[in-house]
Amino acid sequence: SCPLTQNGVIRIMSQPSYPNPLTPALIAERLAEATATAWHEFWPDDISLLDREILNWDAVLGSRQITDCFLLAMAVQHQGRFASFDQRVNLRAVRSAEPQHFVIIG
Repeated sequence: SCPLTQNGVIRIMSQPSYPNPLTPALIAERLAEATATAWHEFWPDDISLLDREILNWDAVLGSRQITDCFLLAMAVQHQGRFASFDQRVNLRAVRSAEPQHFVIIG
């Protein structure tokens, strides 16, 4: 996980419209427990979307792709995988992205 994904989990799961929402404090506590396993690796936000060597802005088609591009770039930077339900993630948007950096869930 990274700060952005941790923020997203807490924000989404604490919304009143989320099924069985919990308080942000309880979600943070459970997320801390889940990330304390040997299988978890924390990735610091150590890239910038302004770095032209990382992002190919000509391949970013709209505002809804920016977070996906950032998370894909994080996966490339940390030699990991970005897992998403969205099949429309454009690998060309991240200059060093390869198919092994992206996996579709479902």
